[in-house]
Amino acid sequence: MRNPTHAAAGAVAALGLGALAAVPTGWPEALAGANSGLLPNADYGLDALRKCPVPALQRFAERNTEGGITHSLPALAVAALLGLAVWGATGRPGMLPAVFAGVLSHILLDMFGKTGVQLWIPFSRSWIAFPPWERLRPPRGEIVEIAVFTSCTAVLAGLGVMELFPYVEDLMGLLMAGGAR
Repeated sequence: MRNPTHAAAGAVAALGLGALAAVPTGWPEALAGANSGLLPNADYGLDALRKCPVPALQRFAERNTEGGITHSLPALAVAALLGLAVWGATGRPGMLPAVFAGVLSHILLDMFGKTGVQLWIPFSRSWIAFPPWERLRPPRGEIVEIAVFTSCTAVLAGLGVMELFPYVEDLMGLLMAGGAR
């Protein structure tokens, strides 16, 4: 999946997991979910390490590819710790599920890609993908990605309208009261 899809899905997942955890959520949590939905793609930076003059860093970069360590269970543990840190820094309890949900949504969406993810690293380097038959998996950027992106942005747009509605209602009331004079 592409980054805009991961960001939109991360935002919606953050709001959804916050609601399930019964913690207050809003746009700050949605933004945290969107940003953390992009975190697993940090493995794209490993390409730069392949050219590094330090052999140990070169080996690390070669062993960890797209869908590797940043798309695994240890990455989810790091996301939980990051969520705790953001909660502590902001005082917003919804940040913990927001950050965790953003990373989790990224990993789950990438499981539906052509190659899948290495979820069990460092315990196993096996790839996990859904559905297990490669010919049934959607190619990148196809109808599944369009559907995920469109539905997530529709949810976010709907939430934005609902959040703005009281202000629009107040403005209409003021306009109507002013016109009645």
